[in-house]
Amino acid sequence: DRVALVSGANRGLGLAMAMALAEAGARAVYCVDLPKEPGPEWTQVKEYLGRMSGLAGEARLEYVSTNVTDQVRVGGGWLRDLCCAS
Repeated sequence: DRVALVSGANRGLGLAMAMALAEAGARAVYCVDLPKEPGPEWTQVKEYLGRMSGLAGEARLEYVSTNVTDQVRVGGGWLRDLCCAS
C-alpha cells in the first residue's frame, strides 16, 4: 500500500504529480492546496481516475485545503492524524 501527499495539487504540476502517483498504483493521494474547494481541473482528474481500470481505478484522490507553512496546524493537526492512520 502506498499513500502520497502532494502540496500544490489543486492544478498544474502538483495535480499532474498527483495523477501520476495514482496511475502508478498509490492507494490514496492527498492533494493539499490553499483554495477552500478544489478547482475544475482537480475534479476532472478525479473523474478520469475513477473511470480507469486496474490499480489507477482503485486510487482515492482526496482534496485538503490548508497552508502547509502553518506548522502548528499541519504538524499538530490533520497531518499527524493522517500519518498515524496510514
